[in-house]
Amino acid sequence: MARLVGLKREWGISIAALLYRAKSLQLVGDSAYTNAMRTMSARGWRRNEPGDRELGPPEKPTLLRRALELASEGWDMDKGRFLEALGLPVAQSRRLLLDVASERPRVEI
Repeated sequence: MARLVGLKREWGISIAALLYRAKSLQLVGDSAYTNAMRTMSARGWRRNEPGDRELGPPEKPTLLRRALELASEGWDMDKGRFLEALGLPVAQSRRLLLDVASERPRVEI
């Protein structure tokens, strides 16, 4: 796990994402992935991974929000069709577009 914490700091992504990618590239097997995720859960790392403070706050997508604004203003596409074209579940799109400070959508969906 210490190596994963180092990679997290180096690349600025979560340990869970590193493990998932390693599994998808077949660098670790199913049982090793499962054991690593269980270890993360037992240590409480599924919610608060080590090194989170050093990375700072998560990124906030700004281009997605701007694209949605453009889609609803100047393009001939309504917001629902735009979100559908993204291929993301609507709930996930809403979370991505939330204004974290106010916990309200900045753009009406």
